[in-house]
Amino acid sequence: MKRDTNRLTDGTYDVFVIGGGIHGVAAARAAALAGYRTALTDRSDFCGATSANSLKILHGGLRYLQHGNLKRMRHSIRSRRAMMRLAPHLVRPLPCVMPLYGHGLRGREALQIALWLNDFIAWDRNEGLAGDIRIPRGALVSRSGSLKLVPHLDRKHLRGAAMWFDVLAKDTERLALAFLQSAIHHGCTAANYAPVTEVRKGDGPYYTLTVEDRLTGRFHSVKSRFVINAAGPWFASLLPAGHSSTPNQQHWAMGLNIVVNKRIFPTVAVGLEGSTPYTDRDALLRRGKRLFFFVPWGDHTMIGTDYRLCRESPDTFQVQRDDIERMLEEIHHLHPRSSLSFNNVTWYHAGLLPASSDSPNESAEVQLEKNSSIVVHDQRQGAGLLSIKGVKYTTAPHIAEAAVTKVRKRLRPRKTSYSAKTEPAAPSLRIDADASVVSNEVIDHFIDEEMAITLGDIVFRRTNLGAVQCPSLQTLTILAERMAHRLEWTPEKVRREIRHVKDRYALLQRP
Repeated sequence: MKRDTNRLTDGTYDVFVIGGGIHGVAAARAAALAGYRTALTDRSDFCGATSANSLKILHGGLRYLQHGNLKRMRHSIRSRRAMMRLAPHLVRPLPCVMPLYGHGLRGREALQIALWLNDFIAWDRNEGLAGDIRIPRGALVSRSGSLKLVPHLDRKHLRGAAMWFDVLAKDTERLALAFLQSAIHHGCTAANYAPVTEVRKGDGPYYTLTVEDRLTGRFHSVKSRFVINAAGPWFASLLPAGHSSTPNQQHWAMGLNIVVNKRIFPTVAVGLEGSTPYTDRDALLRRGKRLFFFVPWGDHTMIGTDYRLCRESPDTFQVQRDDIERMLEEIHHLHPRSSLSFNNVTWYHAGLLPASSDSPNESAEVQLEKNSSIVVHDQRQGAGLLSIKGVKYTTAPHIAEAAVTKVRKRLRPRKTSYSAKTEPAAPSLRIDADASVVSNEVIDHFIDEEMAITLGDIVFRRTNLGAVQCPSLQTLTILAERMAHRLEWTPEKVRREIRHVKDRYALLQRP
């Protein structure tokens, strides 16, 4: 997995993927597995934008039952299983708990039926998985048992809890990298820090893309029959003149998750209802409140997700202190015993997601688009331009297959396709512990084999070093000096790289 933008001009491509987030890398892998000559570039680093913002949960779709959307559940179940097969070392089953009250939608009777349906619909959830990552069945927990799992619950009308199992992705960025490594293993050409600056229609069956190499300043002209635009909130800016992005103006919502330095619920992820009214307009069964999940993460806890409409450009949008303070206020209402203040927040994740066109301004009423979708902008004989609007990290493999299916209808692959069920795993360095990261051998691997260009690439996306708080200055200096030795950085460049990482935590600095 070596970076060489000159290879992009080595012939023509069947499929060119713009964007190296989870949907882009999944699409590139699906195209390469199908036998198409494939390329992918990203404007910055792989998995560096919205795909880096999540609660690290690969959902099986239990909550989609309230929408009656069994098809979406099946997409989630199959996609989650594909991710677990590809990178079993990066996942583990995660017990999830939700307290039950009364006899309505929050009651034992309703959730027992939901758990039965969930296990029935997910009958093949463990197919092809190793024993240590197999997903157990859900069950109801007694009132006393729920208080042991989730202390300090409101005991009035408490009737126990529902427990089901989703999957914790221990490193969502390396999981995305595993998809890219698999794509490259099957012939895909890829490069980070190589934005597509223009897409033009040609007279023949090809699109011409202009790709800038930000490391050298050179521009490359690349031809491809199909273009899959997976650039997230940047996707509309890459469409050729004359194309509309969607039938209506696309709205975007900022999703915010925070990390706090407390083990609030050490053994289970817990879903608690917020206090602010929320109407899910697409739900058949409406609960009236948005769920916040508390996810154990070592000695810390991840909490999310809060949403607000975002009017800013994806290049300039930023999380404000008010965003975090508002979320903390909501958390105080739903679980006051957590006693969280701004000083407990050690990190945050934020990204832009497609919002429904009729979302009002109030953050509690933001309506996200419920399904990932593929927008077909242009179809010609043996060519086409598609955009992926991705909503959920988990279902990226499904939407990628759907995009490649549209390609397959118009263009035959050049070579025999592979089976995603039987393909050999692409080489992948297994990084699970921070202590191993500072070795020179591992840092060299990130640079030579995983296209790590900046210190932030290693801190945020090749390791979990920055996943809960800012690494120590000593750690950052060790990493930066090793990168300086390999990449010939000047002392000023070393200081600048360290400063860029520390600036990511500037909002959380204490006065």
